Amino acid sequence: MEHEFKVDSPIVIERILSRNLGKCSEQLRNEIHLDTTPVPFFGDFENATIVSVGINPSSREFQKYKRLCHLSDLGLPTDYYRYAKFHMTDSQAIVIGRSLLNYFENKVGNKLTYLDEWFNPAEIAINGCGASYFQEKLNANNAKIACHVDLFPWSTKAFSGLEPGLQKEFKTENFEFFTKFIEQEKIMKIVLFGNEVRQGLEDAFESTGYQIRYENIESEDGPYGSTFETGNVWFKSQFKKFFYTSSGPSRPFMKKLDKFALHAAFSKFIEKNR
Repeated sequence: MEHEFKVDSPIVIERILSRNLGKCSEQLRNEIHLDTTPVPFFGDFENATIVSVGINPSSREFQKYKRLCHLSDLGLPTDYYRYAKFHMTDSQAIVIGRSLLNYFENKVGNKLTYLDEWFNPAEIAINGCGASYFQEKLNANNAKIACHVDLFPWSTKAFSGLEPGLQKEFKTENFEFFTKFIEQEKIMKIVLFGNEVRQGLEDAFESTGYQIRYENIESEDGPYGSTFETGNVWFKSQFKKFFYTSSGPSRPFMKKLDKFALHAAFSKFIEKNR
């Protein structure tokens, strides 16, 4: 029976409660930033049919922009996840889940702050699927609903700064939840943002004994030394249509306008091949 991914469903509540951290290494738990909560989704994961994929949530979401729910907002110790002190209630987990569900409608003051840096370029690409993260665009353009997921839901220091063993452990910790979400029949297309994401996905499958494979691949060169690909990717039990750009919104040392231009080109590639 297919799992129901709703804000109050057991699989989502258990992911947020994260009791499995007690089985993870102390080193992994110590890398989780204090006063943060897991981010298994950004946006309307309950109804999305298009899903974009990144590595993990930026620490800036908690430390600077504060668009997500903090442990201290719920009256919980800031080291709750780091030290696996498991007494969060289902109701508190649902509060966190609702903050994720409404992520693209939440504002800090009058601005959608971090969206200018990461999700606005991603939104341009997602538009090529005839989809949007934003409710306003969904209503205006009759677009499909998109959400974003990461290979693991924890805010840490930069992924590239983590030891390879820790990178693997973080991805493995979230593997079952991630793949169950992607395997839902309603998920029609996935968009992979960056080579690090694609490699991380392949590594996660390999480390858990599953095979990931690609079929019917078409590719072309994109701007600024990027590569675009599309085809089908096998997720444990079924194929999904995928689109990939080797350079995603997290690409360092790239001017904002160049990043927007790259994702506009990627959007045209997606529209052409969707």
